[in-house]
Amino acid sequence: MTTLEKPYTHKPGIENSFYKKKEKVRSRKEKISFYTFPQIIEPSKGENEKVTWFRPTFSFTILGEKYLIDRNLYHIYESIDKSKTLLELNDDWDDEGAVGSNELIYKRSIHFLVDYAKYIYEIHNSVIEEPEINLVKDGSIDLEWRNENYILLINIRNTPERNIHYYGEDFKKKTIIKGFIDYHEINKDLGFWMQKL
Repeated sequence: MTTLEKPYTHKPGIENSFYKKKEKVRSRKEKISFYTFPQIIEPSKGENEKVTWFRPTFSFTILGEKYLIDRNLYHIYESIDKSKTLLELNDDWDDEGAVGSNELIYKRSIHFLVDYAKYIYEIHNSVIEEPEINLVKDGSIDLEWRNENYILLINIRNTPERNIHYYGEDFKKKTIIKGFIDYHEINKDLGFWMQKL
């Protein structure tokens, strides 16, 4: 469980207690880099202490698009930030005729990841793990999650149409989900299933 607190009191020379338990959020990520977030500092009545509020959201920009996420999803941003190297891959990047990276397809993959991570967090109070983000030989982009019980593969197709293909497997229940979804709207059934990741 990851827990949050809004303000805390800091006294100079005393180690911060940081976050106290407050609202429980289901998470498989035990450590998130909260220290990287900007702070708003306001003085309190006491001469030797101040109160700090941490902003609950974090913003970042990719290819001119600005995104806003909750700080509990910071690991999603880290995964996206690492994936920017995919944009450097040109045609024949594998020496076997692979299609190079397409900025539009890359943007679609980032939109999908951010939209679903935020939806699952806000609606289901759950934090998903970061996926592997990879460029496929045909120029599409894969988002892949794997753990001991589940696998989910999202393929952002390299086509003018905005169809997205997904394939998921639950090893415990021996069930499979697959199909196509619309880029423009959240698929609630897929979002519900993704809580497992």
